[in-house]
Amino acid sequence: LEQNDLVSFEKELAQAKELRDSIPIKLKGYWPFLEQIAVTVPDKPGMIGEIANVLAQAEINIDDIEILRVREGEGGSIRLGFAKQGAANQAVAVLTQRGIQARTID
Repeated sequence: LEQNDLVSFEKELAQAKELRDSIPIKLKGYWPFLEQIAVTVPDKPGMIGEIANVLAQAEINIDDIEILRVREGEGGSIRLGFAKQGAANQAVAVLTQRGIQARTID
């Protein structure tokens, strides 16, 4: 950048992106070996709290959470991660029972 060599700089950025993209998705993030689910969340106040509350009542601990996609007026998706084996399937069952769309992520 100091030499205003934008071509070399863009090449370095492209190589860095290629390297990042080559990292397997399971190895990205702080907790790479979590069981994971995706929850479809309607655009409604309190939905994240409701999801957390439903899981807490079932004694299912959320170890990681990520908002995946949000569109105003349309809702979005949330990724939840669980360290305890079997918790993802249990969470999907509990949420589905309450009318909340959820599925496991491989």
